Amino acid sequence: MARAFFDYPMWQWIMPDDDHRRRALLPASRATLLWGELVGENHVVGGTQAEPMRGVAVWARPGMADQDVDPDSTLTDWNAVEEAVGPAGMRRFEMMVEIQRPLRTKYIPADGWYLCWLGVDPAAQRTGAGTALLGDMFARLDPQGIATYLETEKAANVPYYLKHGYEVVHNGTLPDGGPEYWCFLRTPASART
Repeated sequence: MARAFFDYPMWQWIMPDDDHRRRALLPASRATLLWGELVGENHVVGGTQAEPMRGVAVWARPGMADQDVDPDSTLTDWNAVEEAVGPAGMRRFEMMVEIQRPLRTKYIPADGWYLCWLGVDPAAQRTGAGTALLGDMFARLDPQGIATYLETEKAANVPYYLKHGYEVVHNGTLPDGGPEYWCFLRTPASART
């Protein structure tokens, strides 16, 4: 995950220095995976002896996208993230959360799942790893008519998510010189086959 998000515009805005970002993305990735176990599910492609891990998707169950399931940071070790990112980066991260949280409340249906992170190792990008991670969840949720929601701060991801049946429901720009962001919703009725 740290490699997958190294050049991600949101993380570049939060931590402009490459070395700082490289170091801080390790505890941030770990905390996100631990959070994913608490609020939903982590899906992986690879990760066996025969095939190295190529990608991971972190999904939050309905109603769990913004729940504080670890108020003292003991389960996710979020304190290590705050220390690694530093005060200036955390201020920007918190600005982003405060802007995007109400959008999740507005657009995620009561039974909808939230795709918090979809990361594919750069060496495995464009090999179908991300599509496999999405497809596993779509195969499970589509027959039930359940929607999924996500945000991205990377313009190159927009056509990718559109191709997978997502629709842009909101677009904006983060403050303080931040990147543009897009909010997507995918309902089985709008999904492309």
